[in-house]
Amino acid sequence: MHNTFFCSDTHFGHKKCWDIHCPERKQKFESVEVMNVGMIEAWNKKIANNDDVYFLGDFCWYKRDVISILNSLNGRIHFVLGNHDENFKSKIKDSVWEMDRLILFKQADIRITMCHYPMLTWPSRRHNSLHLHGHCHGHSEKRFNVFDVGMDVIGYVPISLDEILEKAKNQDININEKEITL
Repeated sequence: MHNTFFCSDTHFGHKKCWDIHCPERKQKFESVEVMNVGMIEAWNKKIANNDDVYFLGDFCWYKRDVISILNSLNGRIHFVLGNHDENFKSKIKDSVWEMDRLILFKQADIRITMCHYPMLTWPSRRHNSLHLHGHCHGHSEKRFNVFDVGMDVIGYVPISLDEILEKAKNQDININEKEITL
């Protein structure tokens, strides 16, 4: 059996992100190197080699580190590229989408539209669908059926659809229970 997980914005090796854009990371990690190791360890503790991880952009800062980091992570990683991924997309051989949408059918026929950036609307927005995005590092406004899967939001480890739906029940995100049913 395999599971499906989602995340974005690891920013492996990105000191400016750790230093300026995501100051919360400084409270959790002593340095960028400690952050890298911590996120890799947490990822591998949760993700099995046969799990699928949909990564919604901003993976790694330096092109030279991409392959070694990818090789250190469990799971089959499917990329939707973000604004910091252009410099290494040629290094990734499988499952890469650029600014496109993906619709998955998972539990209870929930359609999932994924993009690095938050969208105001998407296909089937009001019919058993979710929009998952990154880029905002927890600074986007809460909207109907929208969830930021950035590492700063989800505890620095990929999150499953079940966990997303559980957060929705706890009102961490705005999902209309009449439209998303389990």
